[in-house]
Amino acid sequence: MKYIVILFLSFSVFAKSNVVTTLPELKWVVDEITSSTVKSTSLLSGNEDAHFVDATPSFVLKVSKADLVVANGLQLEIGWLPKVIEMSGNGKIQFQFMGYCDASAYVDKVQIIKNFDRSMGDIHPLGNPHFTLSINQMKNVAKKVTECLKKLEPKNISLFNSNYKKLVSKLDNHLKKLKEKLSPLKGVSFMTYHREFIYFFQDLDIKTAGTIEKVPGILPSASHLYNISKVAKAKKVKLVLASITNPKKYLEKFKEMTKIPFVQLPLHMNSEFKDYLEFQEFIGAEILRNVKSK
Repeated sequence: MKYIVILFLSFSVFAKSNVVTTLPELKWVVDEITSSTVKSTSLLSGNEDAHFVDATPSFVLKVSKADLVVANGLQLEIGWLPKVIEMSGNGKIQFQFMGYCDASAYVDKVQIIKNFDRSMGDIHPLGNPHFTLSINQMKNVAKKVTECLKKLEPKNISLFNSNYKKLVSKLDNHLKKLKEKLSPLKGVSFMTYHREFIYFFQDLDIKTAGTIEKVPGILPSASHLYNISKVAKAKKVKLVLASITNPKKYLEKFKEMTKIPFVQLPLHMNSEFKDYLEFQEFIGAEILRNVKSK
């Protein structure tokens, strides 16, 4: 019996805290801050539309074992994460408890809607949730995640503070280099299918001429495509940016009407990239390549 108790105590001492994130880039932040002193898992692979995901049993199982859940917030996961958390039966990670971390807390939010109603379409009244495309906003994400991790593991506060400073410096340096690489895009006019790239555009001072969608989440009508095509031509749009989950049929139709090319890009880091910085490099390089090839 003594031997069994000693084994149990040893396991308890050396067991890692279990952190579950909704997005791969949030997992990356956790790993950067903790130097992998915690066990981290992302529920999503990065290839999904994070708005529309099923609350699968595998998600529930992972969250049921979590000491901390890090969510994007701003209602990005509102269609499935609350169900997962409720079904998990894990009291530690319920909303507004210490084990729930809202990564959007310090984000400089844009497109906040005060007088919201459903006629406005698929929008997020608390602010646009696609801030992880922004290197600047990821620094704000890192600040909040570090706070949450320090509450989870007070013994590692010094390590987490040090790694946070290193991460901010790494992100600043990368943004500086990315701006230099994408300097040929200064003055180039872009259009997007949806509203996902607004934070990315802010980082790089990129001009946008609007969206192909008239109402977010609603497929554009033929008359709207005609009207917005005239706007795109008048504003001399060079490229349309879209996510890999946006409907290609409408992008192709718009290209046929305007002769303006489009590129579909991942909104989140996935297994093709070794880290978030490589993901950002890819996004920038693809935009630059498609503008130059026009």
